[in-house]
Amino acid sequence: MKPVQIEDRYDITVEADFVARVPMPVVTVIPNNVDLEPFELGYEDTIVFNMTNHGLIRAHNLSLEMPKEHPFLQFEDHPDLGSLEAETSIVVSVKVSRKPGNARTKRWVRVVLFVAKTIYSVREKNNLCL
Repeated sequence: MKPVQIEDRYDITVEADFVARVPMPVVTVIPNNVDLEPFELGYEDTIVFNMTNHGLIRAHNLSLEMPKEHPFLQFEDHPDLGSLEAETSIVVSVKVSRKPGNARTKRWVRVVLFVAKTIYSVREKNNLCL
């Protein structure tokens, strides 16, 4: 056996694609239902909502829209709450006032306001709207 003086050369290229599957923001609102009778009778004037983002990314364009057509009450809107960072919470107070001239008495039926419990964002825009 005789050694040969031929040099071996190789070009090696490594290509890697990184794919991340990040879950969308998951925003919950507590309480998810509110008994409006104390507000209609004038015993209370504020609803306090705790909004939590359980997801791993920020929720953008958060808003809280209240009913506009209630027969006895007016609700303060919060059209732009901004962003809610991942794994954080905010507290939103909603001022409730009675409409003038529409006083409710005990003989009316109880009305309950339901708020969506879990909201998922639109994938392309990450928008949330309650």
